[in-house]
Amino acid sequence: FKSCLRYLLQKKPSFMKAPVVGWVLFFYLIFCYDKRGVKFMSVLSAVFMKAGIIMSSDSRLTSERTINGIKCISRKDVLQKTFLLSAINVGISYCGNVNVAGKPFHEFIKDFAKNEVEKDDTAYSIATKLFNVKDRDGTTILVCGYIDGIPYVYCIIGNRMERMNVDDDGNVIYSVLVLGGNRFPQKYLDDEISGRYSLLTLSLKNGITLAENLVVVAIQNVSSCGAPINTLVIQANTAFWHQCHCTNEIL
Repeated sequence: FKSCLRYLLQKKPSFMKAPVVGWVLFFYLIFCYDKRGVKFMSVLSAVFMKAGIIMSSDSRLTSERTINGIKCISRKDVLQKTFLLSAINVGISYCGNVNVAGKPFHEFIKDFAKNEVEKDDTAYSIATKLFNVKDRDGTTILVCGYIDGIPYVYCIIGNRMERMNVDDDGNVIYSVLVLGGNRFPQKYLDDEISGRYSLLTLSLKNGITLAENLVVVAIQNVSSCGAPINTLVIQANTAFWHQCHCTNEIL
């Protein structure tokens, strides 16, 4: 599988230039691989395109306990993994370890929004504050928003905080990101692979469909991922829920 993945990323066969079909197949292979051996507990996707940023995630809570030597796995489709800081139009998603700073993430982020977020905060300052939080081992956090009309997408895991939607020269790129499990996320799509032209012209409606379909692929193939799907849309001067099956949608 690793050899196959390396070939796909380096050689970029023609099917990978298709804006949707080829990449849905690619992610299907990734999720099936995880199903065979790698623990994959959540899935979230982010589509950053000219029309806006779409963040989508599953809502399954998977827990494991060993009772009398028997591993017991429970699953509940109740866990919100995408959040909106409505006062500043910044979106936050997470996957991996549900506990941050000694609390479940949904409780942590509620307290964070109440006590740490200020009216002049931006995606960058929020990402920096979250990066400085202690006791977040195993949790991947995605922070998205606009600063002066420019989109910013930050990924935080371990001792790394990286802006994901720029190239090596600092130019904004339009791409797709899929995160899950406890591995450091990879940018599976760059401008050349995903088709820069399609992401520049893709409608917001179709971008939402793409983001949600990537989550659906995981839900259909990995038992630790499950519906319902929550999808947040962020644009330069606004942010809104396309669908939200949760109780803490406004922070």
